[in-house]
Amino acid sequence: MSRESIAQATELMRSVGLKFVYHMMPNLPESSPQMDVQMFKDLYNSKDFHPDMLKIYPCVILKTSLLYKMFTKREYKNDK
Repeated sequence: MSRESIAQATELMRSVGLKFVYHMMPNLPESSPQMDVQMFKDLYNSKDFHPDMLKIYPCVILKTSLLYKMFTKREYKNDK
């Protein structure tokens, strides 16, 4: 899904009076703190988005998860 298609879908929903919620999870593999901050800035500073509500889910690494295996093998990269 591209940024443009998300913006287009958001505008379509808004034009028919629907409210919408974005769900965001910062700190995922291959991201960085700078990328995450930019993502949140884009949500509210760009004319394309402006969700009615935002839910933020922190990325938590549990011992039983694939992310934990990635983290212990140093495959979880979040330092760009």
